Amino acid sequence: MRLLSWFFGSPRPNPAYTQLHPLQSQTATDSPASNRRELLRAALRDTLVKHGIPLAWVSVEMLTATGRGRELGIHLRLLVKHWDPRLLAHGVAFEKSFLKQVAIIDPMAVNWLNGISWQFALADESACPAMPDVGTWTAPPVNAKARLDQMFANESGPSGRAGNPLASADDAGRPPHSAFRPTVPAQLR
Repeated sequence: MRLLSWFFGSPRPNPAYTQLHPLQSQTATDSPASNRRELLRAALRDTLVKHGIPLAWVSVEMLTATGRGRELGIHLRLLVKHWDPRLLAHGVAFEKSFLKQVAIIDPMAVNWLNGISWQFALADESACPAMPDVGTWTAPPVNAKARLDQMFANESGPSGRAGNPLASADDAGRPPHSAFRPTVPAQLR
């Protein structure tokens, strides 16, 4: 087999293949990996404080991303420690804010921060809701403007235009948006 490997050459590892390993603490405190770990922890703390989220709700785990025997960078795993549906609803905005904070501290982070993932690490899952009915996922999304029109219609009378800050003069001849129902394509029904 060695002779065949020597003759044909050994297979080369796929450069796109990356592996994630827990980031080991190194003895040198001024190493790039150590500085990056502290930068990410500080950026997470600053982002949580900026948005008023308790620090105990989200923690961080850092993994090295390696490929072909060399270090490519860091993959960050945000651990959700406390259940709150608001955190899920604003997860994308939180992540954008976090990345913006990281870029302020280190503009070159795009070169070594390989990705962010989220993991639920809840001590008690009893507060988490169960899965909803299957029809929830196939129903058309609720229109936020229609919901606002409905809310203002209840406050100001049948037309709903008097108290609705989103209503314009062009809307005067049209029925309220809550009267419109989105059409669902046949393949989604």
